Amino acid sequence: MKNEKLIQAARKSREIQYEAPYLANGAAHSEDYSRRVERLINKTDKSRLSFLYGSGAARVAAAALALVIVAAAVFAVPAVRRSFGAKVEDNVLYRSENGDFVVRVVEPLDVPKSQESIWAPITEEKLKNQAEVFIGTIEKVEEVEVSYVYDGVPCTNYYSLLTVRANDIIKGSGSISEGTITKTLFPLSTRWINEDGIYPQEGKEYAFFLQKTIDGIDILDLTPVADYYYQIAAYVFIPLDEEQHKNILTLIGAEEGICGEEFIEALKNYYK
Repeated sequence: MKNEKLIQAARKSREIQYEAPYLANGAAHSEDYSRRVERLINKTDKSRLSFLYGSGAARVAAAALALVIVAAAVFAVPAVRRSFGAKVEDNVLYRSENGDFVVRVVEPLDVPKSQESIWAPITEEKLKNQAEVFIGTIEKVEEVEVSYVYDGVPCTNYYSLLTVRANDIIKGSGSISEGTITKTLFPLSTRWINEDGIYPQEGKEYAFFLQKTIDGIDILDLTPVADYYYQIAAYVFIPLDEEQHKNILTLIGAEEGICGEEFIEALKNYYK
């Protein structure tokens, strides 16, 4: 398949970049190829992707994956539902009727893969637009592999699937109350932790900023797997008892270095 090596490298690196691809030797693809990529990019609602990342040599792989992901976003992957007559494997959480979209629980890696990431900035608009904001405890962390086929190209993404108990509601639609258990997809896993080593930990409390998966924040229909998706830059996903990230503290008008109850109070004041 044309550009197969680039696509495989992109899948491995999980890096995305919005620009026409370049070959490994630095030479550009044909003008026609670049124009086709740019047309796809221009048609895509970039805000639906919650983060951008890619630098250095990884730009080659990044650009190839952009073509696959952007194409899927433009033409839309049909919503899929479980086939109840199909054989269910032990580690399969969801399988589409024709089997071209499968979500499996996978074993976490013994040695996590750390990758440098450039995240889309956290803005006041993004914070204000979150459907649910609460303090919650992670009761279970599972790693899931989402595999699907688009236009004959096999694609794989990885997430952490978190079972979370809500402890203190900051902002909400009424669907989550104190004690509610939710399933939430988080973008980092042992297959991709960021350079700060951020990875969700069982038994720890965190601030959750969530959007409903039913609202279509992903190019795939992930509603059979989780109710919510963590929807702001993951570098602020820090246990509540540790010093919170200065970026989010600055946005909510809180003093740098705070954590715990002080951070919760600052969040409540911000969302009043």
